[in-house]
Amino acid sequence: MRRRGRSASELNVWPAFVDVLATLLLVIILLVMAVTLTQFYTANQANQERRIGDQLSDRLQTQRDQIDGLVAERLSLLANLEGLSNELSILTTDRDTAQEAAESLLAKLAEVEGEAVDLQGTLTDTLLQMDDKLVRLLSVLSEAEAARENLSAQNQNLVERNTNLTASLADLGERINDSLLLQAEELQRQRSLFFGSLIDVLGERDDISVVGDRFVFQSEVLFASGSAELGSGGQTQLARLAETILNLANDFPDDLDWILRIDGHTDARPIGENSRSGFENNWQLSSERARSVVEFLVDQGVPPERLTAAGFGSYQPLVDGNNEDAFARNRRIEVKLTTR
Repeated sequence: MRRRGRSASELNVWPAFVDVLATLLLVIILLVMAVTLTQFYTANQANQERRIGDQLSDRLQTQRDQIDGLVAERLSLLANLEGLSNELSILTTDRDTAQEAAESLLAKLAEVEGEAVDLQGTLTDTLLQMDDKLVRLLSVLSEAEAARENLSAQNQNLVERNTNLTASLADLGERINDSLLLQAEELQRQRSLFFGSLIDVLGERDDISVVGDRFVFQSEVLFASGSAELGSGGQTQLARLAETILNLANDFPDDLDWILRIDGHTDARPIGENSRSGFENNWQLSSERARSVVEFLVDQGVPPERLTAAGFGSYQPLVDGNNEDAFARNRRIEVKLTTR
């Protein structure tokens, strides 16, 4: 009986416990719902406050921008005001200056009016003096007209004299041309006699020839290869040349201003770096050979004022070609009888 009473008692406690748990669960659910509703309400309030804050910030920024614009406009107005103030100051100064200038001009005008009165009297005196000068000028013009007529007569005389002088100059030119022609013919005749006498003296040789108006010695006749020193054979030939020149010079006309030109020429082959000739190039060699011939002829009695030397190097060859025969013909000393 006691066990059954205990079981019944245990069975009566369980429903109460379940009720407590259900009530506790309901309270928890209500608390969760309250917290959720509170958070939702708080978030909603925060969003509304944030939107209101953003709107207030935008209005505040707009007002700041408007204030900045007003400040800038104020500064601009102040700058314009200062510029206008400066312009006003300048205009005031200009006005004062113009007023002073006007007063000065008025004073000068008064002076000028007084001077004008004096000038009128002076002008009257000057006009009277000019009338006197005009009378004298007319007299001078009359004299000048007479002088002009005299000058015209003299000019006509000068024209006639100029015509005569032109005719005289033309006649003189013809006589000079005739004289030059005669001198040229005489020089050609003397040159022919000179070359003929040289050929007679030196004989017919292959290495001595007449080319145009020049007497040509091949270099080997007078000089050793690469040398500007006359050899014994060359000295013999040039001694005959000098004797012929001296004999013929006595027969030259006194008005024939003759000169004997000695020209040196080489072939086109350059002087080697190891050459013992002592010359840097063919031009020096040709010039030195021509000078040696001139000095020898002077030693033989030919007047030095009748001689001249020139070196042409390899730049005026007689013949073209790169063979030994062409080289030999281009190495030469030319003697030319000409005038100054």
